[in-house]
Amino acid sequence: MVPQDNNNNSEHFDNRLERMEAKIDRLVEITATLSRIEETTSNQRHQISRIVKRLDEQEDEIRDLVQEDAKATGAKSALRWLAGALVSVIGVAIGWLSGTPTG
Repeated sequence: MVPQDNNNNSEHFDNRLERMEAKIDRLVEITATLSRIEETTSNQRHQISRIVKRLDEQEDEIRDLVQEDAKATGAKSALRWLAGALVSVIGVAIGWLSGTPTG
């Protein structure tokens, strides 16, 4: 009976080792999966950072364009006002000169 008891212990030990190996294999798989997830997440964070930087640059460019447009619009408005005033003055001057008798 003693050999049979040793055989049971050996079989029990082998089963236990197989279960441990299976668990270790599963842990290795999980660790590899987590590593891939972390790498993917890291890459996505880097891409998001690049996109945010580009958006910030575009916002700055748009702000500059809006300021330039405002300056140009202000200059156009001032030029229109000046042209209108000049035409009015010339019209008054022509009317005054044509209405004055010469002689």
